[in-house]
Amino acid sequence: MAIIYFSVTIEAPQEKVWALISEAKETEFWSPNIRDLMHEPAGPVQVGTIRKVRLEVHEKIQTLQTEVTHCDAPNFFTEIPRGITADWQKKVRGVQLTYRLEAEGEERTTLLFTGKYEPIGLIGKLLSKTIGEGMIRNTLKQNLERLKTYAETGRTV
Repeated sequence: MAIIYFSVTIEAPQEKVWALISEAKETEFWSPNIRDLMHEPAGPVQVGTIRKVRLEVHEKIQTLQTEVTHCDAPNFFTEIPRGITADWQKKVRGVQLTYRLEAEGEERTTLLFTGKYEPIGLIGKLLSKTIGEGMIRNTLKQNLERLKTYAETGRTV
């Protein structure tokens, strides 16, 4: 099982950061590769929420559908893919994405992102180690820095 961790400390209250990561309309402001994100049912994430997104990956529009399997607002949620049109779906399984918030006082929050997945076959393992993890890490790092900027200043980047 491969695991990717990222964290970012944001100078904003936990409830504000929670809204930015859990409400569909907010995500597009800090994650530029997301073209559309819809929740069914509409509103903040909860167990059973289906998140449907069109996103740009390597200059191609791909679709991804996830289901929220665990949620304790405003502390964390975990989602797993339920439908993907991306090529990488054939190279990994067991994908699980967790967003955890930890309040550090009233005006500071740390977001911990954990992505778990299992590469499939030799090609999946090679791509995971050589290309995939580097690109995933760079994209996640950029998005979390954009989230930090957006949460702290209200400016999109």
